[in-house]
Amino acid sequence: MSLRGQQLSLIYPVLAQSEAALLCGDFNFCSQWPEEQGPNITDHPLGRTFIDVWPFLHGPDNPGWTEDTEVNGMLSMGKKGVKQVRFDRVLIRSLCDHVPAGQPVTLRRVSVAGLRRGSSCLVRLVPRNMTILGRERIPPEEVLASEQVWPSDHFGLYSSYILLAASASHSS
Repeated sequence: MSLRGQQLSLIYPVLAQSEAALLCGDFNFCSQWPEEQGPNITDHPLGRTFIDVWPFLHGPDNPGWTEDTEVNGMLSMGKKGVKQVRFDRVLIRSLCDHVPAGQPVTLRRVSVAGLRRGSSCLVRLVPRNMTILGRERIPPEEVLASEQVWPSDHFGLYSSYILLAASASHSS
């Protein structure tokens, strides 16, 4: 198991103690970058209860690079070649109350109109949108530097969620 896989194996059980969890930050791996390829987030059984919010909202054809030398001139200075990776992620576990252990989870966009009474999957926190921040250079007049400056070497992520409160009805 890779180092990143070992780290996720330590984190997932801690997060599993809560009904809902967000795990976000710089994961330092991307499946499209051979030098820094890490585990699939669902390799660990508890990882199957999490979704990666970017592909959930934007689909598999939008890579959502958070480090891109073609856009961020600060990264490309003195480097050869192009590097486009999605190291920064938001993982969420809150869509299902119960997922059978060891079974893969397939999730798709959730519509409030599509919710069915008696469903085994109760929706609580649903990703609404996610955008990438910091893709623009800071204007030269705002910085005391002769070089190109961006807010960071990685782009940031902003995401919002819809909170749905579900209550069980009891018939007598």
